[in-house]
Amino acid sequence: MQPTITAHVPERPSIEERAADPSTLDAPLVLKLGYRGAARYLSSNYEKVGTKWDWRHDEPGCGERAQAPNVALDIAVAMRRSPSCKLAIIGGRCDAATTFWNVVHDMSCQYLSPELKERVSWYRYGCGHMAYTDVPTLEAMGEDLHEWYQRR
Repeated sequence: MQPTITAHVPERPSIEERAADPSTLDAPLVLKLGYRGAARYLSSNYEKVGTKWDWRHDEPGCGERAQAPNVALDIAVAMRRSPSCKLAIIGGRCDAATTFWNVVHDMSCQYLSPELKERVSWYRYGCGHMAYTDVPTLEAMGEDLHEWYQRR
């Protein structure tokens, strides 16, 4: 039988408690800038927003409302109806919110002709969902989008 190991981890004082000592680095953050600590990250805010959100969607040409949000059919219809429409699909390799490979799959189910597929550009970066937090990704994305906008 393995022995139970317990460790005492001292509780860290709050930023307000640390700021009470003017010699700490936290004092200027709280006293001069009004910083109150990191906001709680909500990976899903369904409890507050999702209960009132209408997820249904009128799918073009189907005459019915889809129960889940998926705009792949809308994109395919727009590309078929508009000969000048082009599409840039941008994704991050580590994106767990809108996974790149799900978009690849969704678009492969739209039966786009070879001519329409030529108007789709795929860009995958080594970032997560929030590409704007990674400077190398932003630089690469800026170059890619500049080139994409220049194409006819």
